[in-house]
Amino acid sequence: MTKTKKSKKQKKTHEYAGISFDSAEEIRVYQWLEEAVTAGLVEKFIYQPKTFTLCEATPMTRRTYKLLKRSPFIKFITREVQKVGKYVYTPDYLITFTPKMLRYYPDCFLITPGEPLYIDVKGDFSSGKNNTSGITFGVKSAWVFHKYGEFVQKVTPKSLFKKTWVAEAARYTPVRKDLVKEYTKDCYRTYEQAVSYRETIDYLLTKKEEQI
Repeated sequence: MTKTKKSKKQKKTHEYAGISFDSAEEIRVYQWLEEAVTAGLVEKFIYQPKTFTLCEATPMTRRTYKLLKRSPFIKFITREVQKVGKYVYTPDYLITFTPKMLRYYPDCFLITPGEPLYIDVKGDFSSGKNNTSGITFGVKSAWVFHKYGEFVQKVTPKSLFKKTWVAEAARYTPVRKDLVKEYTKDCYRTYEQAVSYRETIDYLLTKKEEQI
């Protein structure tokens, strides 16, 4: 009996707004960014904006010999035995924030005014043994910073939502549209609650400025 060759397992993709994402977490952040644009906190954002080349493909050579039929009967040669592959890295988003983001959520992103920020979206258990992307992120982001001078911030949806609000579309499961139990907890704001929060911040900051 002949054995059929098993096909290589393909990476699961996730669809939203006509875009193929690598993970459900990336979609949740995309949904948050859409609302952040509406709220005037984000000017624009790009999904998978740029691929950084960390190192080029490098051949590995080995000095060996070849036997000849005539004198000198032996010839030393150098031949390629293996090639170290090209290594690249693509951050998930490039975001340009407005000054309002620093006003309302100063501890959410490491923002430099006027400069866009690269972020990489990870799950809450991205350090697990089966998640190589979460394990290698520290090395890749450090490599990008030292080679290109670009900082990449790691973002998890739960942490982002706790500091700001839960995107309305992210509050429901993608297929059955059931309310996600996690996001009903008091530590998460809805978009409407976030609007009230920002109005409160405006009021307090205005009162503070009047006292100066």
